Amino acid sequence: GEPERAASFARALTRERPGETRTWIMLARVLNEPTDMPERLASAERSLALDGRLTEAWDLKAQLLTVAERFDEAIQVCGEGAAVCSHEVYVLQGRHAWVEARRRRFPEAVRLMRAVLAENSSYAWGWSQLAEWLTEQKALADAAAALEQLLRLRPHDPWVNRQLGFL
Repeated sequence: GEPERAASFARALTRERPGETRTWIMLARVLNEPTDMPERLASAERSLALDGRLTEAWDLKAQLLTVAERFDEAIQVCGEGAAVCSHEVYVLQGRHAWVEARRRRFPEAVRLMRAVLAENSSYAWGWSQLAEWLTEQKALADAAAALEQLLRLRPHDPWVNRQLGFL
């Protein structure tokens, strides 16, 4: 019965621990009202100011910019993050593909994600996104192949089995 409780708690944590990157990331993730977007982006920026090499913070900022339909900025953030992050760069490359899909550029999204998966075949989120985009394009055999790869990574995942059943 207190829908604002999580946001209030997250804001309190950022006041109590302003130098901790994770508190700012949590605040950006917890806020969910459309009017919260400026605060969410500011929180993502603050997390990057505290730790500019944290892949999760770059990914979050790109995701938020995409939700705000600021696609070109989101792609730029993915590139900037990939240039400074020392590990899990594939996450930002996958996010770039996701941004393209969000703006309905499925062939480009598929091309980008296939390149990411060629380098990192255990990237489960990438396989699930690829399967969805291929399904959207009616490339059902390719979508099934992507789901089969995902099934190898997550053999007991009911979503994967359900999607294969639908195909």
